[in-house]
Amino acid sequence: MYLDAFRLINASRELQRSHIDACINYLRRHRNYMYAHLVFMCENAPGSRGGEMAALVKDLYQHTSMCEFGQNKNPGVPKTPDITQRMTMRMQGALLENAISFAAEFGTYHGVPPEAAKQNFLQQCLAFRWDEKEHKYHGKGEGRRDDMMVAAMMPLYWRDQFETSVDYTDARTKANIEYQQYAM
Repeated sequence: MYLDAFRLINASRELQRSHIDACINYLRRHRNYMYAHLVFMCENAPGSRGGEMAALVKDLYQHTSMCEFGQNKNPGVPKTPDITQRMTMRMQGALLENAISFAAEFGTYHGVPPEAAKQNFLQQCLAFRWDEKEHKYHGKGEGRRDDMMVAAMMPLYWRDQFETSVDYTDARTKANIEYQQYAM
């Protein structure tokens, strides 16, 4: 797993590309992921970030960018209060089933020590809860961020959507064909 989060709103296009390239290169260096079909599920906030991220990876080998944002199903995935609640419930279930663990090979972007990233992530997990005042789940407040926690919850929920939605039938078929070609 490659665990990182950064604020796109303040990031240059070069920094965004650098983060994406680092993540992809990290995965592609590992035997299990060299030829894997990658599914990008970029949170489309703020604004058109999902589209921007999809444009950055459009020429990437073996990938799909999820397109769920807005009525037109633009690139990116929304993080509405309802979806956040579903992601939270999915994460709680995975934690109760002991289905979440840190990988033996754990990397971070730009040399952040893995233990520091893990501690940051765990602190975000502990801070994440239902906020009665705002009527939503989050881990923000008092200078805290919840980006890593949300990034960990997203694949659980959006993978289910990718696997079941008719919108991704062609992408799933293509990924299965690619897997069969390279698994041999």
